[in-house]
Parts: sequence; C-alpha cells; structure tokens
Amino acid sequence: MNAQLDAELENARQCLFDTYNIALTYGDAGKPPQSFLDTQEAQKFLDLVVRMCEIKNDAIRNAEAVEVAKEARTLAEFEEKYRTALEEKDQPFNAKETADYRNFKASLDRMHEEYSANANDASTNADMMIEEQICIKDPLTKLTMQNPVKNRKCGHHYEKSSIMNHINGGGQRCPVVGCANKGYITNADLVDDPLFKIHLQNIIEDQN
Repeated sequence: MNAQLDAELENARQCLFDTYNIALTYGDAGKPPQSFLDTQEAQKFLDLVVRMCEIKNDAIRNAEAVEVAKEARTLAEFEEKYRTALEEKDQPFNAKETADYRNFKASLDRMHEEYSANANDASTNADMMIEEQICIKDPLTKLTMQNPVKNRKCGHHYEKSSIMNHINGGGQRCPVVGCANKGYITNADLVDDPLFKIHLQNIIEDQN
C-alpha cells in the first residue's frame, strides 16, 4: 500500500481520537461530556474507523493486483491480469477484526475508564479547575505557558518543560497549591489539551 495513504489514514485516526477526547472532556454541539460515555456516541467514531479500515484494505488489494499485472506486455493483458487478481483477492473482510480497529476501540475504552475513575475528583475540584482554565501562568515558573500539558488526574495545566524537570526522578505531586490530587505525577498522567491551548493563545493575543 502507498506509504503516504497509510500515513494519512493514521493521521485521520489520531484526529478522530483527539476529537473524541475533547468531546468527552468538554462536550460537543451542546451535548454534555457525559453523553459521550454513551455507546451510540462512541459508535459514530468507530463507524468512521471501520470505513478507514475498508479503504486501507481496498488499497492493499489494488496494490497487490497491480504488482501481479505489471508483468503484462500489453494493456489488454494488464487489464485482464489486474481484474483476475482483484477477483482472487476479493475475500470477506471484517474491519472490526483488524489491529487498527481493535487498537482504536481499546483506546476509547481506556479513555472512558479514566474519565469515569476521575469523575468524582474532577467534580470536587470543579472551582479549582475553572480557575486553572483561565490561568496562563505555569505554577512552577510563574511564567506564561507556551507548550502546556494537562494532568489527567486533577485537570491542572503546566508548562511541559518545567513539569518534566519537576517530576524527573519521581516522587513529585501536583505543584498547584491546594490540589486535592495527592498521587505522584507520572509521564502517563500528562496529556495534550488542544482546547486549552486555543484558550491560552486567545488570551495571549488579547493581552498583546
């Protein structure tokens, strides 16, 4: 299969995952975040991944048929070999059995588990998180954040470079004063927050 198509499909899956993550965290089109725990909402995203898997399978079949047909000496022979090869490779295909689909679904399932597990902590710290969403200062350096990341356990944001230095060696908790999350921060706790980055950029632009 064409490497560029493979890369574009992978990028499309990542975009779907990021979009779902934003929708689950903040809600979408007037729907509350909790609605995205509903299997019907998740299924819309999974259906798109099914279609991507089908596109990938079709591309592989076509590439293999071209490989067979390229030995032909005439256009007519090429067309015949190509058509025959396609027919031979026309086997039942179940996108849900592919690694791409299973990996995407597993990622959504993990996201749901993490969201549900942290729901109580998130509601307890609701006021703190609202304040953090409009705060553009890194809690460690007190400087305006340029490349923020979010702690998925408590919702607080930090400048990526400063928090990575902070947790280097382990045994460090959230540096935000009063944070109810008493667990140690790990690399896995730090995630991108595209929507917060947009808010941050808008605030910086308004200040300028």
